[in-house]
Amino acid sequence: MEWTFSGTHTGVLLLPGGTEITGTGRRVVFPAAGAYTMGDDGVFASGRVYYDQLAFYRQTGCDLRLRRTV
Repeated sequence: MEWTFSGTHTGVLLLPGGTEITGTGRRVVFPAAGAYTMGDDGVFASGRVYYDQLAFYRQTGCDLRLRRTV
């Protein structure tokens, strides 16, 4: 299944590495997709959701520049 997610960033965002970004109040819109499996009995067995994380981070104003340590 594919869809377009839209919403307002109001809560805490946990970045890779543990940094927390408080809500920015910015609107975000990005594509997403889900893959789901059903068991032989027709009951939902598992699912995964995929989305464009970079689009989300950019729209919330996150600074994602690479920092190198020597």
